[in-house]
Amino acid sequence: MTGRPDSALTTFPLTIYYGPTVHITSFRAVPDGVDIAAQFSPAPGTKQTVRIQLPWGRSVLQLTAKGEQPSRTATDSGLLLTPHSGRHMLCAPPSPSFS
Repeated sequence: MTGRPDSALTTFPLTIYYGPTVHITSFRAVPDGVDIAAQFSPAPGTKQTVRIQLPWGRSVLQLTAKGEQPSRTATDSGLLLTPHSGRHMLCAPPSPSFS
């Protein structure tokens, strides 16, 4: 048998840069519909690397946070896709709207 079973997990480091005006309680990290934000410790103006686990094969990790603009609150989001090969690629990088 070749390849990996569908139930196998792959672990990788994910580095997040938090903008100076991030609302720390708004941060969400949701792979395949499961909120794992508790694994992160957002703090304005910092970066953090967290080792996360995703199932082998295709997964989608949605990252979102709110932060302050001069005249409004903005929402940033990013999308990380893992194709069937298990290699990770950033599909839609977070926009720098409140970095």
